Amino acid sequence: MSKEVTKKQIGSIVTLLVAGKVPFEDAKEFINKYKNVPSEKRWKQDHSTKEDCYRIHVSYAELPGVAALEKKFMGKGSVSSLFDGRMWSRHKSCAKIDETPGDREFLVAEVPTEFLNKQTDSVRDALAVRLGLGGWRFAIETEAVEFMEARPTPQLKSLICALGSSAFGDDGLQSVAVLLVGNDTRILTGYWLGRELHYFVSLLLVRKASLAL
Repeated sequence: MSKEVTKKQIGSIVTLLVAGKVPFEDAKEFINKYKNVPSEKRWKQDHSTKEDCYRIHVSYAELPGVAALEKKFMGKGSVSSLFDGRMWSRHKSCAKIDETPGDREFLVAEVPTEFLNKQTDSVRDALAVRLGLGGWRFAIETEAVEFMEARPTPQLKSLICALGSSAFGDDGLQSVAVLLVGNDTRILTGYWLGRELHYFVSLLLVRKASLAL
């Protein structure tokens, strides 16, 4: 393969992954192999800016349960029963993350255009690969809670999804953690993986904190 790995070539791999025509691990291996090849034409994916990045200390402590969380959010009814202590499963891209307490960089990112209006569960693998090019990964449920507790003000983004983990709700549907954010709104609930990713959805991403943000 030529050392000139272009945006089009990497984009093609992501497209095949979305279509289910190439395995997640194969696509990830290809992109990891060629993403740092020097090339003026090679695409560099990194959404980060000082305006939408947040440096936050994360303890990775076990979540305290609905009643305790409601006191930290907006009171009764502001936290879903998804956070009642039930088991959460990790997306494969978050299976071996470092949960050592410390500072992390958080990014509230828009959903890339090619993933809009597609079923969340069907594109999660491809999204993980795409966003991983900038060193980012999906946030998990504990990180989403600590992000909100830190009281950042992410430009009034209305719906922020943490796609790194999921749990089955009382209705039997598998959902990820979602933060509903407004002027004075702080609600912790779930977003069904069978639902489409719309323009009003933002993604909560995480990476290890650099020396300077």
